[in-house]
Amino acid sequence: MAVDVAFFFDRSPGWAPITHLAHLAARLLGGELLFLPPVPSKWHKVINLRRRSIRRSNDHLVGIIRNPQDISQLRAMAQFKSRYENIAVWIIDSFNHQWTPPAVSLRDIDIVAVMRPNDEANFEKIAPRRVIVLGWGSDVLGFGSGTGDKSVDILRLGRQPGEWNDDIITASLCRQAGLSFEGRPPLLDDPSENQKSVMRVLAKSRYLIAHSNLAAPAPYTHRREEYITARWTDALACGAVVAGVQPRSDRSFDRLLWSGAFLDFDRIDLKYNIAALKEARAAWRPEVASLNYRNALAKLDWRWRLRELLNSMGIDVPPILAKELVELSSHANNWGSQTT
Repeated sequence: MAVDVAFFFDRSPGWAPITHLAHLAARLLGGELLFLPPVPSKWHKVINLRRRSIRRSNDHLVGIIRNPQDISQLRAMAQFKSRYENIAVWIIDSFNHQWTPPAVSLRDIDIVAVMRPNDEANFEKIAPRRVIVLGWGSDVLGFGSGTGDKSVDILRLGRQPGEWNDDIITASLCRQAGLSFEGRPPLLDDPSENQKSVMRVLAKSRYLIAHSNLAAPAPYTHRREEYITARWTDALACGAVVAGVQPRSDRSFDRLLWSGAFLDFDRIDLKYNIAALKEARAAWRPEVASLNYRNALAKLDWRWRLRELLNSMGIDVPPILAKELVELSSHANNWGSQTT
């Protein structure tokens, strides 16, 4: 049995967690890592809507795409029409409902996976009884850390609102509050190396600053739909607490996170927020990092998502993934017994 993984290639640092997911999935599923072709022309998009021939085989495909509209790239693959028995598509930015494709483009896709519970109903309309919610994750087993030996109180990473966007000002105010601060880590050209670098920085940090996209909008964020991203799950995989105005309308927030995973600000006000962080830091103990790491092992590792996806496709878990799921469970259980 082979389960291939097809995904887009985007060198921007923001997509590095998904690039890592694609490579991880190909290794764990034992298949080939394929790259999606360029966006087809309008004429080819219509031609590619022809049904694929479903045949009995041992070949299966998981397509990881950025947005709903990118389904056209999956359908443009030469192998799409006749090679695979089962095909699943995993839509990362599934909140972009404005780009929802027509039902005909999903009629011969076996499983449609979305990131947020909020998006399930939207896709059920065009792919009834084939939609599952997987949710964000992290390579907790591979890159995570539960150490309480941390040298940075406050880490800034990625998109921030205006008041938090000047690292020099923020560092000065943190020093005055007796807090150590580290600004955005350098961006690396190689997505895999960038992801490793980010996880190393997170592993030494107590609090990561991350705000909801509605509280801290940017030209590339959605104006109405709120969502967590890899910043939340990667931070928790490294034992850090996520501090900021939290995206509570994303139902993933309650589904995936736990008490102690976040420090919720009721407003964006730099001095007010740093005062809240100072108070939280005074109460912080190494057990906070340990608990976050243990819960991340149990709830957030990408391996759980891949197992759920394969179960939905009716495919047996390959030996490599099965072995690492056992390691994941054992590590979570042993870590818990060591720290309770």
